[in-house]
Amino acid sequence: MRTIRLLIGVTTLAKFLIDGDPQCKLKKSTTDLKKYDPKGLDECRNVATRYSKQLFEIYDKKQDPYFLPS
Repeated sequence: MRTIRLLIGVTTLAKFLIDGDPQCKLKKSTTDLKKYDPKGLDECRNVATRYSKQLFEIYDKKQDPYFLPS
């Protein structure tokens, strides 16, 4: 149940941050995020820290077209 709540929270934050952009590019600033969800920035940091190994593997293997070096 905890994982499901985390997934829903992360999905909600992601949808807010990309604001419907078809290329999934970030459209919101940290200021916007703080107004939308005062704990949102901390949640992003926690997810990045918790899943850093998996995120790096996705990045390193170029498995996600939206997570490539610019």
